Amino acid sequence: MSRAPKYSADQIIDAAQAEVLKHGSDTTLLQVAQSIGAPIGSIYHRFSSRDELMVTLWVRSIKRWHIRLTEIMDKGNDANETLIEMAVETARYCRAHPSEARAMTLYRHANLLKSCPKSLLDKVGPINDEMFRRIAELAFLRFPKKANDPELVYFVFTSINMLAYGLVRPFIGSPEPIPEWMDELIRLASNAALTLKDDA
Repeated sequence: MSRAPKYSADQIIDAAQAEVLKHGSDTTLLQVAQSIGAPIGSIYHRFSSRDELMVTLWVRSIKRWHIRLTEIMDKGNDANETLIEMAVETARYCRAHPSEARAMTLYRHANLLKSCPKSLLDKVGPINDEMFRRIAELAFLRFPKKANDPELVYFVFTSINMLAYGLVRPFIGSPEPIPEWMDELIRLASNAALTLKDDA
């Protein structure tokens, strides 16, 4: 009878997440193994390669982030308030979960589609689809007279996601924490950005 694995996949992913906070994209399987006192063979028992482990960590981190955004969208607030709260949550979430924030920077989705292990392509490919669909719904609710604007959804995505992430990104992986005033800065900036479409 074969012996049951001592280390679960989640334990190994948790260890990888902790090491990524310290070493970023340079994290090695040896560092992950040593952090939980496991032989490196235990890692390979669960994951066929470093890429498979790191992409799995990235997928888990993105999904957890999406869960939080979905909670905000499901509160039933008006579209403008919801979009702004989603933007502010970028700073709050990354401040509260620095290791997950660092893990989300391991890959860019477009690049990962070209290089991820085939076993994970069905998870990586559609990972943002539902979130983009929900943001599109909010965009049309926020700007009901601009439904025919081909740039509307991208504009809204930029105003709440790219703007907030651009402000927070320098602090991810840095010993300097995301300052508390960043929340209000993002709130004001995102709201101002969205109002640009009101005048367009």
